[in-house]
Amino acid sequence: MTLRGFLMGSVDVVPGVSGGTIALLVGIYEELIQSIRMVGQPVFWHALLRFRIPEALRLVNWTFLLALFIGIGLAIVTLAPGIEWMLDNQPELIWSFFFGLVLASIISVARRIHGWNMRLWLALLAGAIGAFIIVGMVPRQTPDTWWFLIFSGALAASAMTLARHLRLVYPGATWQV
Repeated sequence: MTLRGFLMGSVDVVPGVSGGTIALLVGIYEELIQSIRMVGQPVFWHALLRFRIPEALRLVNWTFLLALFIGIGLAIVTLAPGIEWMLDNQPELIWSFFFGLVLASIISVARRIHGWNMRLWLALLAGAIGAFIIVGMVPRQTPDTWWFLIFSGALAASAMTLARHLRLVYPGATWQV
């Protein structure tokens, strides 16, 4: 599990690539989301506020999260300098690698969706066109105001959880794990 966390952390160092992509590819995405989601559940807070710490830790699958976070931390500390060097000196190589990761995650998600229909294909096409346009845009100046940073952080954090709610956006689709 720590190795999977290490893989997640290695891509977290690169701007624009999510550890959620790796979590999906290595098969721990659902468990990660479920473990994090448990923190917001009343049963967790009930156990925690009654000082039943072992029960609260069990509910959030703490051994899974601890191993994962140790791996993520190790990757960030050990790989950040090397990846920074790669981004500065070999940008095509590193961006090609991460593009491959994103492409693999798209294929992985597409295989899990059953019931493809015209609406889903159009949504995929619209998303691809939108992504192409956004990638081609060059900002004149990126705002550094507090509200923009909070908005950007919230958007980045939501990237890991959006796929979980595919059923809500496209009622005709089913998601199989």
